[in-house]
Amino acid sequence: MLEVDLHSHTLFSQCGLHTIVEMLLAALKANPQVDILTHPHLPDHELDMQRVALACRKSGMVMELNNSKCPPGSPALARMSELIKICMEMECRVVVSSDAHSLREIGNDDAVRPLIDAAKFPAELIVNRDADTAFAFIDERRRNKRS
Repeated sequence: MLEVDLHSHTLFSQCGLHTIVEMLLAALKANPQVDILTHPHLPDHELDMQRVALACRKSGMVMELNNSKCPPGSPALARMSELIKICMEMECRVVVSSDAHSLREIGNDDAVRPLIDAAKFPAELIVNRDADTAFAFIDERRRNKRS
């Protein structure tokens, strides 16, 4: 699985949001090997998530719902709720990620799970809702990369 993400605050301040979105969309289009777009909900990114979700859906990529980037009381929770709603509307598949940086964090989704449940997010859009769907997604992406 190949992920792409945005971490650089410097890039955002130097280029501006419109340029960043255009660069991201061009990068996703030029790199069909990418499977997952991570951290799209972070408040400092302020991406046009509808355009990004549509690009991901069309290419078969998924957007990450990252648990560790949504601490209680964080503005990231509101952006995550917005991302969940947009992914539902755009029928963009997602991966729920603990983004574990330690063993005790593996599988932790207690920040994003209530948002997913409250939105009544369709289970069929979650590629890792269980082991079978996770492996099916991996196989699908593998097949698509070979063709």
